[in-house]
Amino acid sequence: NSNPYVKARVTYGGKSVPIKLKLKGQISRQHLGCRDCRPTSDGKVSYRVKVARGETILGMRRFALMSPVRRGSLNEWVFRQALSKEGIISKRYALVRLNINGNDKGVYFIDEHYDKGLLEYANRPDSVVVRFHNPVRDMMDLVAKPTDDKLFSLTYATTYQWFRAPPYSAYLDRAIHLLDEFSNGKYSVPEIFDVDLFARYFALADVFRAWHGLSW
Repeated sequence: NSNPYVKARVTYGGKSVPIKLKLKGQISRQHLGCRDCRPTSDGKVSYRVKVARGETILGMRRFALMSPVRRGSLNEWVFRQALSKEGIISKRYALVRLNINGNDKGVYFIDEHYDKGLLEYANRPDSVVVRFHNPVRDMMDLVAKPTDDKLFSLTYATTYQWFRAPPYSAYLDRAIHLLDEFSNGKYSVPEIFDVDLFARYFALADVFRAWHGLSW
């Protein structure tokens, strides 16, 4: 239940670096290797990884290790390539074979997490990443739909803990204020968002049926 990070080492491409890892998606039985949760479950456990300070794996400091099934196999990779082509920030995504203590776990995807490295790779200024809090985290396997106004009314703007450090304080306060005021109806879409990029993202989400990212 506490799901703490534990120390480990990871080797990739002949490079060995210290990491910390824990189980990912503890509220979702699918991430914990449940085979009978849905037809697409394959029993592979998902992990959250933090690479030691100053080190990276494929240029990434924070990432998840997940079964390709959890991300639509190659569909997710193609979708993210399309996002990048349109100038939209897209997390890096790499196919690997996972081996833990000599046990072959099969094919996994490395799925980048939101941090400073992602913004650097996307050629964006150093700033913060904000998001809407998911109010259904305590409800097992429930994913709220973008059209669910009742659940959306329970959300609020938040961020990841590493963006709460002092260098980001002013950016964070401003970003959360704008997002909260938008959800409260004070600001319109063009006052808060880059409408052109936002529209491209919505269009690509429709083309690829990739609506999960629109939930919050």
